[in-house]
Amino acid sequence: MEKYNNTWGHEMKKTVKKSILITLIFSFFLLIDSNPTMAISESPKVTINERVVNVTEDWKIPAKDAYKAEHGFTDPAGKKIFFHYYNNSRETVLACIDIATGRLLWETNLGYDIASKADHDHVSPDDMIYYKIRSEDGSGVMSVNSLTGKVTRKIIVPNSKNIDTRYFLLSNNQLIGVTLSKGKSNIYYYDKTGKLQKHKEIIGTVNDAGPGYLLVVSAKGSTVTFKYVDEKFKLIRQFVRKESSWGGEMLPDGSFLIRTSLFDGKRYFKSYIYNPAGKLILETSGTIFATGHIFVSNGDYYTEARGEHYAGIKKNKNNKMEQILTYPLIENSRSFVRMMKNHNYAIVTYSFHESRRYRIASLSTESWLFDIDLKGNKYSIAVVSDNEFLILTEDAIRKYSVNDALHGFSIRANPDMKVFYNGTQLILGRPPMSINDVILLPMREVFEAHGAQVLWDSELNTITATKDSITIKITLGEQKATVNEKEVDISMPAQMISGTTYVPLRFVSEILGSTVEWNGANKLLTINNASE
Repeated sequence: MEKYNNTWGHEMKKTVKKSILITLIFSFFLLIDSNPTMAISESPKVTINERVVNVTEDWKIPAKDAYKAEHGFTDPAGKKIFFHYYNNSRETVLACIDIATGRLLWETNLGYDIASKADHDHVSPDDMIYYKIRSEDGSGVMSVNSLTGKVTRKIIVPNSKNIDTRYFLLSNNQLIGVTLSKGKSNIYYYDKTGKLQKHKEIIGTVNDAGPGYLLVVSAKGSTVTFKYVDEKFKLIRQFVRKESSWGGEMLPDGSFLIRTSLFDGKRYFKSYIYNPAGKLILETSGTIFATGHIFVSNGDYYTEARGEHYAGIKKNKNNKMEQILTYPLIENSRSFVRMMKNHNYAIVTYSFHESRRYRIASLSTESWLFDIDLKGNKYSIAVVSDNEFLILTEDAIRKYSVNDALHGFSIRANPDMKVFYNGTQLILGRPPMSINDVILLPMREVFEAHGAQVLWDSELNTITATKDSITIKITLGEQKATVNEKEVDISMPAQMISGTTYVPLRFVSEILGSTVEWNGANKLLTINNASE
């Protein structure tokens, strides 16, 4: 393990003048770069429901020579961040930083032979970070202790030259290396020191491993067999699919996923999830826009949902995947969803021209937290908590905190909610929204249903509604409103959500002489005005 490098973090005091010069030179090259990245002094633009909010830079670790941070990921507790960079010799270095303070805990030179970055960018249950490696003799695996940075194993699997090689961690933290060739798998067992213990050969491809089980796949013609075996490769059960099966994986809860691809005039996908007892617990299907990849968080299943004009996240409810979060896609933009392992967060990335935007979701509250808008594409984002995130760029690693009074509120759409005014259903252009159990409706539909005239001042972000002798003024984001020039408290500030102005329904209705009733069982909202 390399010693602490004085160009990092809190040891920068001795080299301030040199750092300033390097920073100025680096900033100049950023200005002329055809694909610019975020300037060192620039904070990311963060919005919540299209309101720009303030962020605080908690700490920054500047770049050093030939530095390029990438693939940032946190430990299960969210206390440390791990990332890679290249030193002057173009060797890959793994570094670990304390998130609270920005202090470098350790860094380790991994050398030239890294075939891929950290396996799925996470710390394994045995506190190791695993890498595929390659050499002139073949390919294999390296393990790095996430607590100390020490390389504990460096294995080259026998007969692995120019052959697909995989590795899996068994329930007793024993490591196996698998080479795949001509429908067979050669399996090599290693102890904690990296010593080869035994070898065996089986028919089929070891596709994935889970807690105490492995998934072995074999194909004959159009028929694909998925075998669920224990760690001694004893058959527990098997499943046969005649669709064009193209993948299977073990899920963290011991269930496993089979993905298939079919073509019936239009290509679409189907996914099946079986529990360890072999019972089918979930079946999903979708068009070419559905990726079919399943994530598990706190015992719930999630998947990305995509259409031609929207994207979002689906969750397993009543044995089917239902949309819980949606956002519209910008024309000609691209997007994908990444669930952070060991955390209850999802990061939605969508690119448009020279910008890359990140939308952060909380899976525990099923709500969007905030959006991050950055210029350029050379970034890595890691979420720490509901109001903290990290950005890795070519010039530095930074930690930010979101400063907003409304941040952390549970915000969700209610597309199934029906709204009636004096017995007539209101046709809403956008669905009702709930913020911490306060219902908000699009402002124009609410006021016009009551017969009020509405004016919108885009410069002041102010709504003025007038009915008979009553005049209401509400400003976006403010918890005070005025009624006939008198200031009153408001239960929830008006919000701009996805381009639509929303107002708190009960506050507006009661000021205009109406009563509001909610029928949760039927998702029915009734507004009655006796004066009409």
